[in-house]
This record gives sequence, C-alpha cells and structure tokens, in this order.
Amino acid sequence: MSERQAMRLRGPLGWGIAELAIDRPVLWSMLQLWLPLSRLWAAAMVAKGDPEAFLASVPLDAKPSARLARKLAAFDAHHKDYETAAADWEDAFFAPSLKHADVLARLEARRGSAARWLTLQRLRFLDIRFGRPVPAVKFEIATPAVLEAAYGSFKSAPWRIYLPPELLPEVEVSRRIATHFGEDYWIRFRSPAGRMGDMAWARVHEPRGVVNPPTFVFGNGICVEFDHYGRATADVQVMFKYGVRVIELESAWHGRRRVPGTYGGEPFMARAPLGPIDFFAAQAREFAVIVDWCKRQSKAPVAIGGASLGALSALLAASYSPHWPSSMRPDAMALLTVADQIDTLIAESSLSAGIGMSEELERAGWTAKDLLQWQSLTAVPADPPLPPENIVAVLGARDTILPYASGRSLVERWRLPPENTFIGGAGHFSTPLGLAMDRRPLKRLARILGAR
Repeated sequence: MSERQAMRLRGPLGWGIAELAIDRPVLWSMLQLWLPLSRLWAAAMVAKGDPEAFLASVPLDAKPSARLARKLAAFDAHHKDYETAAADWEDAFFAPSLKHADVLARLEARRGSAARWLTLQRLRFLDIRFGRPVPAVKFEIATPAVLEAAYGSFKSAPWRIYLPPELLPEVEVSRRIATHFGEDYWIRFRSPAGRMGDMAWARVHEPRGVVNPPTFVFGNGICVEFDHYGRATADVQVMFKYGVRVIELESAWHGRRRVPGTYGGEPFMARAPLGPIDFFAAQAREFAVIVDWCKRQSKAPVAIGGASLGALSALLAASYSPHWPSSMRPDAMALLTVADQIDTLIAESSLSAGIGMSEELERAGWTAKDLLQWQSLTAVPADPPLPPENIVAVLGARDTILPYASGRSLVERWRLPPENTFIGGAGHFSTPLGLAMDRRPLKRLARILGAR
C-alpha cells in the first residue's frame, strides 16, 4: 500500500472498511480463491511448462491439454523473466563490481515489476480453480515419531530451541538506493537455524539525516511477501517520518526463501505441528542476529514486532530473549494482532479450520493428547520478558484468525499500560487498515524508542 492510498483510507471510506470487520469475505476469498490459486501457481513454478508435472504437483485429477500447455508456457516465461531480473539485481547490489546509482534504481524497479507480475500470474489459473476442486494446502504432516526425533530432547528446556549460536553469521550489506524518506538497502545472512539451511533476507529503510536511529524490525504475516509487492506498506512508511529505521524481515518460506513447489508461507500450515516449531525457532534466532547487527550500527533502542504471524514470532523471540546475550535482546516490542496460547490455534483459528488442518492431523495419526505434549515449546511466559511500558499491542475485537480473547488475555496477564493497548472493533484483516487511519500505536512505539 502506498502513502497516497493510505491517505485515502484515512477518510470516511477507510473508517467504514475497518469498522465493517471484513474478516468473513476476506477469509472466504483466501480459502476459496487465493490459497487454491497459490497452490496452482506453486505447481506451475516447478512444472517448467510440463502439464503432467503440473497436475501431479497440485495434485489435480485431470488430463493434460494443449490449452494447459500454452498456459504453462506463458507462466514459465514470466518466471524466467523474474529469475533473470532477480539475478541481475543481486549481482549489482551485492557483487564487488560497482554500479551507478541510476543503474541500481533501474534494476530494483525491474526486479519489483517482475516480482509483481509473477505474483499476479495466479490469476492465470482462475478457470482451473472454478472448474474443479483445488486444495488450498498440500499437506506434508509429519508423524509424532518424526517430531519426537527432531525436538523431543527440548521438552524440558524449550528455551534451547530459540537460543542463537555462539558464533553469529556474517551479515552482508547491499548497496543503497535513494527513496523519498532516505535510503533503502538489503541485508542477508545464513539462517542460524540449521533446519532451515538457507539465507535470511531483510530490507532496510533508513531515515534521512538521523544519527544513531532507533530501529523497528518488522515480521510479515503468513503468505505476505513485502519485498515482492514492490513497495513498503504504508504503516511501515510512516515510521520513517519519526526518524525510525525500519527493517522488514523476509520470513522463512516466503519470498526469496520459498521452498520449491510451495507458495509463500505454505509449509507453515502444511507441516503442522512440526512446521510452526521450525518456523518460530528460526525466526527468533534471525531476530537475534538482526538486533545484534542493529546495536552495532546504532546506539539507539531496537524493537521487534510484526503483524499476525510476525507478531507471534516476535512474541516468542522476546519471551525467550532473557536467555540470550544482552546485545541480541530487543528493547521494545510491537504486536499487531497476536494470541496468548499459540498451541491452541490449530483448534481455535478460523484459518486452520478452513484448510482442514485438524482432519489432516488426525489422518496422520495425531491426537489431542499427542499435541498437548508439545505445548511447552511455544508457551508464552506468565510474566512479560520486557518492561510492560515497552510493549505495544493492537487487537481487533472481531478477530477470529488469532482469536481476540487470546490476545486480550495476554494484554491483561502482562498488565500492559492502557496507553500501550489499542483495541478496535475490526477483525484480523481489517485491523491493519486501522494503522493507516489511526497512527497512535506507531507514534507510541516511536516515543518508546526515543525517536524525534
């Protein structure tokens, strides 16, 4: 969302959308359109123009056709265009050879345009989606024995799965491009989570003319891929005006970190309950690396947070950060739509119910008793890990994705001050729109961070 779009939302139209709590139609669209289209899109990414490979990857009970072959060929052309643009961009921004600022700007614009067009290729498969049932998620549920082998030894000391390594990975910094608010650049490093085995990426928005800026490290929601939408979200943009450096972490299994044959965020749902534990353990460690890097660049405080899945990740990272070296601990936290009992989301979240997660778990041999054994790995402590006055929470009273009652329970249990708690009448998807109209949560965070 651009700043101009955000200004429109600050008018009567925006307030109407936010107060209508658009969760139901958006959730329906997500379950019936976006996720099935994404499943088809992910299959096309690995099919490389082969109709039989595409149908097997969905999976879809249908026969190859000349029309499908033409559709996949066109998709593959967009995919190759993006891959070329991304490779040229990476070579210019990270390779030793110097490029002029105008060249960098053109390469970034080209990469952003190619990424947006590739994302929109989902619409190419609308006729297939409406012609037959398409799964929203391609499940790969691990058995209880597999999860036991991966994390069984951590049950008595769950903080260990979130512990950063003693030797942090080297953080590479890209070249910079000018923006309206300052400069943008990227950082990347080897994920400290061995089970990920990939590179972590983040986009840095640096405010102009600020010495030792405070930082807000922001995690995305599930299926949200900031750096592939071409521009920052409006709620993040406004933080630049307060002199806050904003870092958008590209979460595991999203964007550049997508697993071949999946769409952004799909493994988190498809591999439950192993997938969420892998994800939260990785993102917590990645938060630690970025916080440490920030404190080496600036003397100002660092906050972590995010929306939805990003908020849950920040919540767990902060919860276990007392076990980390001081240089890696966040100073503040901002949670936009969050829940208290993360382990109960499989049963209580309308998104989980919509994709049939409970049924898939049962089919894979999981029982409620089995799942209960693992709740300690994602348990939130009784007391806040940071001073309550340094924690900001934004909740929607009609949220059914991360149920409002669970978020409210966290706010009350941690005794967050009233001036740090913002509760609206909207739902999970409409609550973020509120930040485009009501800047008080962001201003409060900026004040906590000591921004100008």
